[in-house]
Amino acid sequence: MQKPLIPSDEIRRLEEVHRLGLLYTNPEQVFDRIVGELARVFDVPVATMSLVDREALFFKAEVGLGLPDAGSKRVLPRDITLCGHVVGNNDMVVVDDLSADDRFLDNPIVMQSGARFYAGTPLRSESGHAVGSLCIIDTKPRHISEHDRRFLEMVARSVMTEISLRRASDELDAISRRLAERNREMEDDLERARAVQRFLLPPESIEGPGWRVGHRYQPLTQLGGDFFDVCQSLDGGVAVLLADVCGHGSSAALISAMVKTSFQRAAVSNDRKTLNSTPEVLSVINRDLAGIVQPGRFVTAIAAAYEPARRMLSLSSAGHPHPLLVGGGLAGPVETESEIPLALDESRVYEKSVRFALPAGACVLMYTDGAIEAANSAGAQLGVNGLMKLAIDARGMGRPAALNDGVLIERLLEGITRFAGGRFADDVTLAAFEAL
Repeated sequence: MQKPLIPSDEIRRLEEVHRLGLLYTNPEQVFDRIVGELARVFDVPVATMSLVDREALFFKAEVGLGLPDAGSKRVLPRDITLCGHVVGNNDMVVVDDLSADDRFLDNPIVMQSGARFYAGTPLRSESGHAVGSLCIIDTKPRHISEHDRRFLEMVARSVMTEISLRRASDELDAISRRLAERNREMEDDLERARAVQRFLLPPESIEGPGWRVGHRYQPLTQLGGDFFDVCQSLDGGVAVLLADVCGHGSSAALISAMVKTSFQRAAVSNDRKTLNSTPEVLSVINRDLAGIVQPGRFVTAIAAAYEPARRMLSLSSAGHPHPLLVGGGLAGPVETESEIPLALDESRVYEKSVRFALPAGACVLMYTDGAIEAANSAGAQLGVNGLMKLAIDARGMGRPAALNDGVLIERLLEGITRFAGGRFADDVTLAAFEAL
């Protein structure tokens, strides 16, 4: 008995066989149907689809052999199988009469099964390695034509196409599952990051001696780049910072968290007894951001400091929109002398500020540009004048009981949302500071 050859590409071939994921698995209808149709077309009692492992041949599909369904029991030793010769030569093997062929006449399978005719063609992987065989067997000698040989090869290619499509589908399913799991993880991470970002914000309403401040934050996505914070000194002063980091997402949110840390340190003196000047606050934050913010990113900000004893408010702007003054007999923009945004020039020292007395009942409205850039269905932006009108209208509906109830800010946000039809193009943050 002649044993099958071991092909020169055996190591790589075995890798391909195992990569298919079909070895020693139970029968499947798609492959059983193929070999059943093959047996019918060729009018033979036996047709098989086999895969050849290192030492065993495994029948993935068969008709006429009556093998058990358990994949682990559908095996034969490789060195006695006829299909092993197909794989060893990586070529079609056709034997018209096995009993008259010196290679196979004393083969135990031939002797025990009564097989006389055999035709098998390789099942080749995409890289050309013979992973198994598709064969037909008859109990009487016969001859097949060249057309029959080509048909058998065509069916073998169809089998491998089915396997490749299945693998591709399984890989896509696996990728989809991994992506879905990754998306869930990212969503969980974003939700936690959003909770952290919300935690970094002060309460929506804060009141101190002679002042109160309220704010609302409406991010465009789960994580936004807007930032607002309040810091009080021991002598009763209060500092406020409203900032807008260029961009959105996790990087913008991270920068805003850095701004908070820097602001809390910069807003008051080392002993925390008094407020630092607003230009100094911006200068310190600018230095802290140097080397951290990637090139091309910047932060606009407006810093405010209020001294209740003298009712004096100071404002400094780093490229931020002018705040609005509403109430106390006043209405209009506060013309701050704006300097360049933060994080563009680490050596920049901010020097400019505007300082004025804030009469009782007067409210300074600070906002990010997402508020004035909100657009209606016609594409027209709300603008500073539109925001001013909304602020005057909200204020004119009766003096809010207190900003700590969020009345004015809520009315403004509702007005902006109505104007934009609920569609925003950027984060929106509103903050109102009121002298009592």
